Amino acid sequence: MIALFSLFLLFNITLSAQETDTENIITISYTINSIPETLPETFLAGVANELESYGIELEFVDTRDEAQIYMRFDVAVEGEVIYPTNVLQIWLQTNLLKEISPLLYPTLSIITEIRAAESYSVDFATALILYATDDCESANLLFNDIVTPTNYLEENVPDAYFYQGACNLIAGEYETAITNFSEVYQNSEGDYWSSSTTNSAWAYIQLGREDEAFELMNLVLESREFWSRVPIETLVNRAQLYALVLDYDLAIADMDTAIGLAEENLDQFTPTGIAELYVLRGQMVILLYEWDRVLENYNTALEIAPDYTPAYFYRGILYYSILAREEALADFETYLSQSPDGEYEEQAQTYAESIRTELNALDD
Repeated sequence: MIALFSLFLLFNITLSAQETDTENIITISYTINSIPETLPETFLAGVANELESYGIELEFVDTRDEAQIYMRFDVAVEGEVIYPTNVLQIWLQTNLLKEISPLLYPTLSIITEIRAAESYSVDFATALILYATDDCESANLLFNDIVTPTNYLEENVPDAYFYQGACNLIAGEYETAITNFSEVYQNSEGDYWSSSTTNSAWAYIQLGREDEAFELMNLVLESREFWSRVPIETLVNRAQLYALVLDYDLAIADMDTAIGLAEENLDQFTPTGIAELYVLRGQMVILLYEWDRVLENYNTALEIAPDYTPAYFYRGILYYSILAREEALADFETYLSQSPDGEYEEQAQTYAESIRTELNALDD
């Protein structure tokens, strides 16, 4: 039996012999699982050549953390097949949808699988990179070809519809986005359901069609036999949609159910995952101005996962709001010491400095 191994390789690929006036440089890294073949080199050269026409140049970097695009190649190996054929997985960074609403899914999952053995995959990878660089107009033209499969495999179609829907959400074309996403969840399973139905429900709400939004979310919960994580994810998404339409009681009820399910399946969740649920429920209870209940949720989150730093930040905000300045300062300082480069670093620093000024003034 041939042993399998993971190997990180950095190829110096000549993108083109021609001079190009590129507007953007996209950083990319990739790994090869199992025995390296010529596929990655040929494939990446094809993607690079196609991207040149869009004014984009690929630049290869050493690690995934430095990259905007990450690709992993899994190659079928004789004697121990990883996949039935060569598979390329692409991980993208794009924030446009999250900037519109943190509830929206910008990608199907952290990694998107596509077949890498045929030329059509070059088109699909190119479209995904264009999407990741916020060029939805160009990406959609390629996705349109993919959803009309003449020379494309059927497996790519749900992915293409999903990203078309994402692009249409960005453009504010909510009706079209709903149509795109419906093609995904009506013809696929698993991760497609949670991401595409939630995005559709959000679009329905933007159109003032709240009943249709929650009918869709209910359908996901009632008609599928999911692994325990999936109904929890859907419950959390529905809770946030309820909060969006100001139905806080139903939002909190969904969070209660989600937390109950998670605690019944502790072997499938990290302490941080459970703590996140408590913090989110606290953020919904705060909309009812019930400070004691909010504090209880944040305290429980930190008892479960003392290293879950966002809970310190949110509890600091709560303490600051109820004029418990010393407690707030302690939480902001804890957050800053544990997450010096965290998402809320700037805000926590501002609060901490303000509180120190206030406390110093009181001492004087």
